[in-house]
Amino acid sequence: MNILKIGELINKPTGLVTEATQGDPIYVFQESLDLSKYTDITSNDNWIKVGLGYYDYLFARNQIIMHTATNPPFSGLSQEDRKVAAKHFAVGATDRLDTFKDSDLQGYWNTFVEKAQRTREARWKMSKGYISYVLPMGDSIHIAQSTNELTNSYITYGIESLAIDGVDGLFDWVENTGSYSGGTGFSGQTYWTQTYQDNLSSILRNGYK
Repeated sequence: MNILKIGELINKPTGLVTEATQGDPIYVFQESLDLSKYTDITSNDNWIKVGLGYYDYLFARNQIIMHTATNPPFSGLSQEDRKVAAKHFAVGATDRLDTFKDSDLQGYWNTFVEKAQRTREARWKMSKGYISYVLPMGDSIHIAQSTNELTNSYITYGIESLAIDGVDGLFDWVENTGSYSGGTGFSGQTYWTQTYQDNLSSILRNGYK
């Protein structure tokens, strides 16, 4: 995932003029902005206020993690950006405790866990819908049976891959890494194609195909 900037259209449509007739969207998310058209409003706060209207929770949180990491020091960020990063566990414990009391963070943690799990479940449902559409029923069922344990671990506990979590995860099966690098995962199936793999990986990692 690349770090994106949030651009807000400088000359916004007024009255009954819509984005469609204007030709330019109000907000764009790009690695590089056309500053003749867009104001750079990238911030942790705007990834929550604006970004969640276009991307899912985990995508926005990953952008907050990267934005915070590339704009040190943490103490130099605005108060609101520090709060957003700490509330969504996008920074380490020291920075979180410099921002909120431990009792507050416990409550934020419960909210974070719930939002993250709902997002992973939504991504899984999207990936299931995609693969069941492009594959015959028998092959789709085979994927479901082959990945059942990995899928449950991904949705419930957030286990993604050996590289991240120290144990094999759903990403390993889809992307042929970890213990599945020898062709025992997706790439070893007769119905595998690179396009199917790339699309599944994008959905699970980013929330879109």
